[in-house]
Amino acid sequence: MKKAILCFPYVPSRQLQYPTGIFKIASFCKDFYDIIVLDQRIELNIINTISELLAKNNDIICLGISVMTGEQIKHAIDISQVFHSHLPIVWGGMHPTILPRQTLESGFMDYIVIGEGEEAFLNLLNYLADKHVNGEMFLSKHNRNFKYNYLADLNSAGYVDFSAYRIREDYFVKRDGFKRAFTLETSRGCPYNCYYCHNSIYKKPYRGMSPDKVLELINTLKRDYSIDGVVFQEDNFFAHLNRAKKIIHGLANVTDVGWKTNSRINYFYGLINDTKFMESLLESGCKVIQFGIESGSLRIIKEINKKIDIDKVIEVNKKLSEYPLSIRYNFIIGFPGETRDDINDTLNLIDTLQSDNHHVEPPFINIYNPYPGTRLYEKALKYGFEEPQNIEGWSKMNWNIACLNFLTPDTRTYIEKISTDYFMKSRYLRTE
Repeated sequence: MKKAILCFPYVPSRQLQYPTGIFKIASFCKDFYDIIVLDQRIELNIINTISELLAKNNDIICLGISVMTGEQIKHAIDISQVFHSHLPIVWGGMHPTILPRQTLESGFMDYIVIGEGEEAFLNLLNYLADKHVNGEMFLSKHNRNFKYNYLADLNSAGYVDFSAYRIREDYFVKRDGFKRAFTLETSRGCPYNCYYCHNSIYKKPYRGMSPDKVLELINTLKRDYSIDGVVFQEDNFFAHLNRAKKIIHGLANVTDVGWKTNSRINYFYGLINDTKFMESLLESGCKVIQFGIESGSLRIIKEINKKIDIDKVIEVNKKLSEYPLSIRYNFIIGFPGETRDDINDTLNLIDTLQSDNHHVEPPFINIYNPYPGTRLYEKALKYGFEEPQNIEGWSKMNWNIACLNFLTPDTRTYIEKISTDYFMKSRYLRTE
């Protein structure tokens, strides 16, 4: 069986998060190719590891690298430069997806996989193995007729085969009261169109793994790995409420396993008044809910098309105080056109939320960085953002450093201090 390597380059983090994407791709392809998965955060001497694999195996047909915008690009370049002359290099992930042609023109790789990679990467492996398939599911210098319309069926493509890819101890989550929680992605897509969010670029429909499949997976993880928690790492766990309720009902029967998830706050405008639902939430073992609020400024909320009501946010938060649930709110500052008054509105809202609900943790405040293809990106350009002209430039983007040149030096210092102060207080990605 021919082989391929999938690599997750180094990215700084207080605690490792499971690289779900590359393991799902590996699982999807494993019946046809032997996929070797490497994580540079664990395999620190990744160059030697890959060199040894190539020396021992003459049937490795490509090296695939998952790349997010920011510092991870630098490490992906370093790996690619070493092995580009030895075998085909394939980049996939968020950054190649949003800027495929600029990424390919850098010359560090031969192929680009855009968007969801399961079927596209298998198609590329077949192409490289000379199995006479078409090349329309990936981008290369010789393929200008690229088409992308693949959406994974999460009941078949969207899972990890944990019998083939055993979970390393490094990947178990040890925070939020959990000692051995595990990160799961059971849905993709978003029905909303927030102007700053990468989900708005391709507008992929929301899809979720069936409740039965989710519960089967959690029970398998409990049996084989003794997990005590599940972190649903997805944008909209409650987007299909009936699906979410079935999962919650099933989790009530999974003893000694708690869970944490993300949600839009507007889903709880009605749910917070549904006593039966809130009781089922507690009975199911829910420990933490994380809401993206983004701003306390009504003007900014409208500008970014967030579609939430700040007064209702405050109302929901007060009612959540009646329940033993840890609440985590996410915010973003440094939007193009945002003023000091807008930022202070956000800080005042944070104070109100924490004052009204003692279960609210110090939030994690990101600094806005623009994604090409989003509506807000065009506004950032109008405000003087000078977009990087190559992937090396994009490697300098950072969610906690104000690298936006439309900000004045004083404003940049101001928002960096805010972000740093809240990050130091936050429990986000912090071990107990």
